[in-house]
Amino acid sequence: LVDDTSSVILGKAAPALTATATLKDGAATLTVSGKSKEDGKIFYLADADAPLLGDDVSMWNEYTGTAIEAGNAKCIAVAEVDANGLVVKSGCAALN
Repeated sequence: LVDDTSSVILGKAAPALTATATLKDGAATLTVSGKSKEDGKIFYLADADAPLLGDDVSMWNEYTGTAIEAGNAKCIAVAEVDANGLVVKSGCAALN
């Protein structure tokens, strides 16, 4: 018998990173606030859950401030990373 109503989190939730998305013609522009360092690098992935503290998101896309293709995504997960590419803060920008 399996209980499909519960979730298992395999790590600590990362401190919150606030992210909002503005959509125009299927492309999203992100606004990210609450970074731990002003020059902290932000990575993103469409239609993903916010990563956990210490997760490696080096395979994600680095956000450079330009509009990104959102497709049919419902949210864009964002993460601030340390010098080793590991998550120090994360969040999810909802797309409406």
